[in-house]
Amino acid sequence: MAAGLDELFRSIHADLRSIMDATNFYIALYDQTKDTVIFPYWVDTIDDCHPPIIGVNQSASLIAAVIRSGFPLMVTKQEISSLYAQDGLASPAGTPSEIWLGVPLKAGNEMIGVMAIQSYHDPTCYDQTDLEVMVAVANLTATAVRRIRAELGLKESESRFREVLENSLDVSYRRNLKTNSFDYFSSVSALIFGYSVDDLMILPLEKVLRLIHPDDLPSVEHAIEESMANPPGIIYQTEYRIQHKDGQYIWVLDQFKLVRDETGQPVAVIGSIRDISENTRAKEKLLLNENIIRHSSSAIAACDLNGNMMYGNPNFSKLWGFENSEEFLGRPFTEFWLLGDGYEKVMNTLRTEGTWTGQIKAARKNGTHFDVQVSAAMIFDNNGKPAALTSSSIDITANKQAEDALLAALNEKNMLLREVHHRVKNNMQIIISLLVLQSQKLTDEQAKQALSESRQRIFAIAMIHEALYRDQIYSAIDLGIYVKNLVSHLRMAYTGQKEMDVVLDMDDIKIDIDQAVPCGLIINELMTNALNHAFPDGTKGTIRIEAHRINFNEVLLNVSDDGVGLPSDLNLEDRSSLGLRLVKELVCRQLKGSLNTAVTKGTSFIIRWPLSINTDSEFNAHTVSPGIKESQ
Repeated sequence: MAAGLDELFRSIHADLRSIMDATNFYIALYDQTKDTVIFPYWVDTIDDCHPPIIGVNQSASLIAAVIRSGFPLMVTKQEISSLYAQDGLASPAGTPSEIWLGVPLKAGNEMIGVMAIQSYHDPTCYDQTDLEVMVAVANLTATAVRRIRAELGLKESESRFREVLENSLDVSYRRNLKTNSFDYFSSVSALIFGYSVDDLMILPLEKVLRLIHPDDLPSVEHAIEESMANPPGIIYQTEYRIQHKDGQYIWVLDQFKLVRDETGQPVAVIGSIRDISENTRAKEKLLLNENIIRHSSSAIAACDLNGNMMYGNPNFSKLWGFENSEEFLGRPFTEFWLLGDGYEKVMNTLRTEGTWTGQIKAARKNGTHFDVQVSAAMIFDNNGKPAALTSSSIDITANKQAEDALLAALNEKNMLLREVHHRVKNNMQIIISLLVLQSQKLTDEQAKQALSESRQRIFAIAMIHEALYRDQIYSAIDLGIYVKNLVSHLRMAYTGQKEMDVVLDMDDIKIDIDQAVPCGLIINELMTNALNHAFPDGTKGTIRIEAHRINFNEVLLNVSDDGVGLPSDLNLEDRSSLGLRLVKELVCRQLKGSLNTAVTKGTSFIIRWPLSINTDSEFNAHTVSPGIKESQ
């Protein structure tokens, strides 16, 4: 702007100098909003400097006087002094001129400024004719100043506007309706569409429309037709997919309006296009999440931090018996989930851990109660502060009823099994009693010994049923406790006949009833054999019974003594040795294991067999044993 005005002012100064004495010439421009003047052009042969800015209402200058009055002013030195004295003002600084002529620069009612000339030597230098010439030149100058200001202001505005458009993330465009092509695209087009501005500028409308997704094209064409039919100034907007240069479609928001000329004819369409792909994907994801929640088989609900209901999906309404959400929104959630005394515990868990899961009673609209499995969670805002509570509930009434029925059936089954084992044990006790009575009537010692051994075998089996009855665990027994009790019984049976120590070293091993019976009979036979044959003539000794778990699923049983050892000619297949033959049969056929003997200082029977699968599962759910390590 300064360059254009400076050129204008130099030209005016030169023209005036050709017709009058305009050696000392300056122009002051007035800013009405600030009530100040500046001096963009100043030529003076005496005073080569001037104040950069002066305030009009606070100034005693001749410039200010012209601006305030709005009329030309031509005064001599004497008149200037009288003028200042009359107003009670001090004379301005600077060299006083002999005569001063200033005229206002006005364009219509707008005060532009003041144009002035002055002479330091001749008080008669200017007359009325000069004043009239100055007025005429001033009018032309004011008009030119306003025009230049407007032109330069428009250019500056356009420059700023273009700067905004070129740096915007939205694509700005203008379509010329006369040529049916685009005459402007902002540079961000290349970033959004992949096409350069030059490529887009040469595309006719038909080719641009072919880039729009076929499903979205009708709505775009409808918006264009509607804009043509309606008055100007209406902003239309439409969302559609348009093909990127790489072939992928992106979602955009197109906002445009129709521009008409002074005759009302459409001349252009101007608009802006914004890439909303991310927003659209976020909306689609949000809609998907909403649909998931809405159509979830669980009853989804949310409440504020005060516990008042904010949301419930359709399945919540259905499960609680409401017609619509208006019936429960704003009500306390404790009306629907009956936490009772557990309310504070649940809320503290949510506040400290963020989640809570449990089974509670719930109350329907009609007052009936039902069982629900609830998973609740605290929802946090972007700042990490608690914002709401949400929950997912499942009706488990049928499950609870089935569970109760199953538990009742299980209890009944356990009661029957317990009774069975109890009766089996009692029946075996009866058999043992009958064998005792029968033995008392015999005189043959060998027959009496055979009956005694049979009683011990039956008692070993009866102890298994006694353990099952006592522990009320019907799938397995603790091998260590069973052996301890069996040894105690055998020691009592042989009291007064033998004196020996029995050392037990048993791992924590559980065996099922299918392995417990043969295992009990084996230990009974081997210990009875040791008691009868290992320590003749009352010799004192030690019997060791060890059971260890190896390779996780195998048992190693070692029954040993430090007695006289086995005869060198002993054959386990010998039918006369029923006990040892029975041991081998039980190991090989019942336990599917192996039997080895070792005779060093005494005798060792080493038995190894695979443990039944899942033997420990039920038993370990009730008890854990450290094993048995003791001496009797």
